[in-house]
Amino acid sequence: MSAEEQVRLWLGWRARHLTGASSGWQSFTKSLASTFIPVTWEIMTRFGLRTYVPSVFSAADGAGQPEEIALLCYRTRADYEASRATVLGRAYGAMHRAVFEFEIAGRKSKADWADAHGVRGPVLRSATDGGVRFDDAAAVVHVMLLSSPGSRLAAPALLAALTTQTGSVAVWCDSGFAAVWIAAPSEQDMSVFSDPVLQEFPQATVAAFHRAQRAPPIDQRLGLPVVGQHSWHFHA
Repeated sequence: MSAEEQVRLWLGWRARHLTGASSGWQSFTKSLASTFIPVTWEIMTRFGLRTYVPSVFSAADGAGQPEEIALLCYRTRADYEASRATVLGRAYGAMHRAVFEFEIAGRKSKADWADAHGVRGPVLRSATDGGVRFDDAAAVVHVMLLSSPGSRLAAPALLAALTTQTGSVAVWCDSGFAAVWIAAPSEQDMSVFSDPVLQEFPQATVAAFHRAQRAPPIDQRLGLPVVGQHSWHFHA
């Protein structure tokens, strides 16, 4: 484990050709299951990826909440950046555009590093007082998606609402929603996290809550099961 957590967060929406009919959502989840999620783990572990938590939500037409998000912990940021100079890394980057949207306003998929003093992007509060980190083998990662139509929640206030959590917490607040990841030593009820958050933000609602499940071995022929409203937890 590195001295500091290096956490990269992802917010994703289906590519244009995968929207519309219900078959588009089925094709999207099939692509995640058979290719994208398994390939992310198998390729990027060569470049320092240690923890990977992909979360699939529900189909969302138009602008709004993301349909797939992820938390990725790398050994160092330099390890990740080095991937871009390799054939594998470039192929992995290109694969995103076959599955995710990057052009339509309100549905532009994006990734960024979570920093302790982030302003508009993702923010990370590392574990304190012996709490577990995202890259700890024993961590149980909880994923919460908050809906806040017409407003952007404030990351500092959101982190303050979760001040009793000693494990690492990462948040990404955007227009109309906020994605929250929490590392805990054991499985927790949603209310442990949602009650203080909704007290601070009464206009918000919990759109989804997952306890990430340990990912099974990847089947080299089929990939792994992917369904809506579920999170996997890979750990090296």
